[in-house]
Amino acid sequence: MKKSKKTRVIGVGPVVARQVLLSGMPRALGVRVVSITKKKVVAQMRVKPMHINRTGRVNGGALMAFRIRGKNGSSLWAGGTLRRANGTTLTFGPGEVTFTPRREWRSGRTGTTYPLSWTVQAGELALAVEPLFDDQEHDTRASTGTIYWEGAVRATRDGKPAGLGYLELTGYWRRPNL
Repeated sequence: MKKSKKTRVIGVGPVVARQVLLSGMPRALGVRVVSITKKKVVAQMRVKPMHINRTGRVNGGALMAFRIRGKNGSSLWAGGTLRRANGTTLTFGPGEVTFTPRREWRSGRTGTTYPLSWTVQAGELALAVEPLFDDQEHDTRASTGTIYWEGAVRATRDGKPAGLGYLELTGYWRRPNL
């Protein structure tokens, strides 16, 4: 299979693959399924940056924001960077980035509850972040020793599409031993 600069090949397990294929996510993210076996699905995915700027216009910019939680769920550290379409960046410090949960989902397999829907505030930019589908939990106890949620999301600003991205949620199953 030929790879271009704008595509990457991804492999996922059969349970996640079935959920992905049934969800309609491949069309939303530009994913083309290449092969399916009993052990994995190989797909080609067009890499799409989050298309947002401070005014919410689609322009090729990208936002990366993060939060590190303490034992009680409070923010220990937060930050982020907004890359504008022209290549300039705006960096956000701990007091400039907030994550406010809006909705939770409970895994039927592990019983873990994850806050999947968020309002992310980075400076003056406020985005509503929703998963493309809820069940994107990864059970990696056999390799990394943990269970976490990581998956495709869509962002809106003032109810209008602002971009696609991904969200990673760790430490909700068990606190990691670092």
